[in-house]
Amino acid sequence: MTSRLILAILLLTWMTRVNMKAEVFPYTYPENVPLAGDFKVWADGQEILVYDTPVGGMASFGSTGNVKVRIRIEYPFKSIDIRPKSLGIEPEIDGQYLSFLMPENQKISVEFDKHIYRPLFVFAENPLSEEQKAAADIIFEAGKKHELGIFNVQSGQTVLVEGGAILAGSFVLQDIHDVSIIGHGILDNRDISRQDGNYALVGINSRRFSINNIHVIGNPRWTTAYFACDDFSINDVRIIGWRPSDDGMDIVGCQDVVIDRSFIRSKDDCIVVKACSVNKYFLENAARKNKEDCIGCRNVRNIKVRGSTLWNAEWGNAFEIGFETRAEEMSDISIEDCDIIHVEGNGGVFSIHNGDRAVVRNIRYKNIRIEDARGYLCHFQILHSHYSKDSERGHCENIRLEQIIVSEGVPLNSIITGFDNEHIYRDVFFKDLIIHGKEIKSAFEANLFSEFADNIRFE
Repeated sequence: MTSRLILAILLLTWMTRVNMKAEVFPYTYPENVPLAGDFKVWADGQEILVYDTPVGGMASFGSTGNVKVRIRIEYPFKSIDIRPKSLGIEPEIDGQYLSFLMPENQKISVEFDKHIYRPLFVFAENPLSEEQKAAADIIFEAGKKHELGIFNVQSGQTVLVEGGAILAGSFVLQDIHDVSIIGHGILDNRDISRQDGNYALVGINSRRFSINNIHVIGNPRWTTAYFACDDFSINDVRIIGWRPSDDGMDIVGCQDVVIDRSFIRSKDDCIVVKACSVNKYFLENAARKNKEDCIGCRNVRNIKVRGSTLWNAEWGNAFEIGFETRAEEMSDISIEDCDIIHVEGNGGVFSIHNGDRAVVRNIRYKNIRIEDARGYLCHFQILHSHYSKDSERGHCENIRLEQIIVSEGVPLNSIITGFDNEHIYRDVFFKDLIIHGKEIKSAFEANLFSEFADNIRFE
């Protein structure tokens, strides 16, 4: 085949895709779901149900391409922020209406007059293929409410949660392998008390599984958590939380993990890497088979987070390593191509709290865009905290921060402190750090305080 023919085929394919009209697939929900009465949403002219939460409305729909989204808000407004701003979405405003082109398979927060406590979350989602649907062994149907309870997924199963299905309870993946949970339904645990609540999605001693597309809302404890699990992925998951200790994703004593294209709004830490035990409430309430005291106290290795959008609310941090680090080593953790749209409290965008014995090494943060952060840029410590169990302290080495851009918000401080002369931070490199348009070349310019730290360098 000649190069001209190949070029012509590629051009024709591109033109066909450009000229194809995107399709929109609204979800069918059961009656009496919570509705956000202050918003109305249309996608390419089709009305989309706006699901209510205490921290904003949520409009989710399937689509096969870029679509025109139109929103009516029931009160006057003067300004709009559509985050992440890296998407470059510019709305047209007409009175109490706004419209914009929504990129395919994206997740945004639309905020009115800087009022971050009542945004509208808009999620455009790629539909599942017929092959994916046909592969499902268990189906939670759209338009229905399902009391999940403690649902144990078995090895080899594919679970489909259809868009428009509403579930309450927990999916448990324990001592299993080769499992998929797929679908755009909502796991809404807002009515489950903290006393009765568990993880909404939990993996324990499992391998080769994937969690895809699901929405998880209002969990009373850590929202999703994975202990001593290997070779798994979390893709296009959307988490909206507002309750105490509702960490978005806890990766505990795990190896070979990918978190990709997810959206997390949580009151506590968004994404956390730890080495510690399974929550005692889960073991007591769920009567799991494996009651090892510290099943998650394993070495951590090869954790990748990419293409995700994070909103850390009142507590915690956006990306956290620790405080529990009860392993010999936690290494090769990378965070790349992510947007931090808010860090509301006094925590860190990037935090490492080495509270136990681990050597934490080979950590990389690259191409991170930070919009509204109000605490620390980096909060790195080796310490004894109330979470610590080990008598020995660890140390931290080879941490790289590259292409970090803070575009707005207040000036951010950073702290890097070891424990003593024996337990220190070593080799921390900053490259292409830009804060409010200024390239930062020194600890002084970065408002960085350090102690018991060696070789902190700006490149």
